[in-house]
Amino acid sequence: MKAVMAVTLVALLSVLAAGCGPNNKELVVQGRSQLDTGNLEQAKALFQRVLDRRPHDPDALYYMGRTYHQQGLFTQAIYYYKCAMDLDPAFAAAAHYKRMAEEQLQSQPDEPAPAQPAPDAAG
Repeated sequence: MKAVMAVTLVALLSVLAAGCGPNNKELVVQGRSQLDTGNLEQAKALFQRVLDRRPHDPDALYYMGRTYHQQGLFTQAIYYYKCAMDLDPAFAAAAHYKRMAEEQLQSQPDEPAPAQPAPDAAG
């Protein structure tokens, strides 16, 4: 009898916990909305919430990549696109944006070299 009550209690708690707050799909939709309106930090926070719960969510990984891409952070974007593609090799949008980010990264000018100190006149 105690075992049945324990199982019932666990099941009830699971149902109640699932009903608290948005699920992962809802969070991705909210994040996409934030991304589309240019609220990149809010979008990242929503996608991160999904990834905290489910690190292998290809949609959250892809949209995290899109967020970094919009910020011009191409290396980070490529990482997230690649993660999404590793989970879903047929993820065409991730492959497309990954190629774009790689091209943009290649066309970025190299970071300037650090300034050299002026030679000493007595030198």
